[in-house]
Amino acid sequence: MTALLLQERFFVRICVDDELLDVLARSPLGQAQTIMTINGENFVDAFMLLTEDLLHWIQCMGSAVEVIHPPGLRELVRQGLTQTLHKYRVV
Repeated sequence: MTALLLQERFFVRICVDDELLDVLARSPLGQAQTIMTINGENFVDAFMLLTEDLLHWIQCMGSAVEVIHPPGLRELVRQGLTQTLHKYRVV
């Protein structure tokens, strides 16, 4: 798919809604996961593999999750959303 999706662990930060935060508190996404709330926003940090499965999971979560870091993963999600909007003729 892309050079970003590698079988190597990367630092990932996502912003999640309250419901998904509860799920991730019980079932961590990756190694050394930390959770913090800043100004009412929930951030989850973890070291994880950047795989197509992770990308698919993020896409399935819809508006419950926003990729903050790494920028390349955020861009992949953005591109996928743009393609979907074009299919539905929203853009």
